[in-house]
Amino acid sequence: MRLKFALLVTTFVAMPFSAAGQTAAAPAISKVAMIDISRAVISTAEGKRDLDALDKKYEPRKAALQQQNTELQGLQKQLSDGGSKMADDQRSELTRNIQQKQLALQHASEDAQADYRREQGEIIGRVLKKMAPVIDKYARDNNFTMIFDAQFWPTGPVLWASGTAADITGAVVAAYNQQSAAAPAAAPGAGGANDTH
Repeated sequence: MRLKFALLVTTFVAMPFSAAGQTAAAPAISKVAMIDISRAVISTAEGKRDLDALDKKYEPRKAALQQQNTELQGLQKQLSDGGSKMADDQRSELTRNIQQKQLALQHASEDAQADYRREQGEIIGRVLKKMAPVIDKYARDNNFTMIFDAQFWPTGPVLWASGTAADITGAVVAAYNQQSAAAPAAAPGAGGANDTH
């Protein structure tokens, strides 16, 4: 509400007065909108397609990590169930084996997550780069003077918003998908999850 009031006061103060004390032609009212840019990117047909392809690409690594984890749990169960009955050297060997497998699993998991996040970031960056002119055109066509990123709403920099009336995320996604559908189709394998532009 404070932001709305501040905009009204700014508009009133900015109105020029004629010599007779009457206001001149009223200035155009500023239109402000917000867009959840992360949701917009992953909601586009291209974003969904490439992120789904990325998930499929990482399924074998995920399965391998699950297999490593299952083996590790089996060894841990073996130690907890029968460790007290084992000879000291046998128990020490099993404990060492468990520690090595834990470390290997941790490193493999961290590497997979880092690789996935890097490729995910490349996909999002590529779509976002192509979305920027779509947002610009949408803003100009609909006379918006400012668009906020509402990704972190309501805790982000937007002080006040009129809810869904100010949210243009869906409209921009539709405009992007329409533009992408009109563009010539990429060659097979081009622009997919492995593209590293």
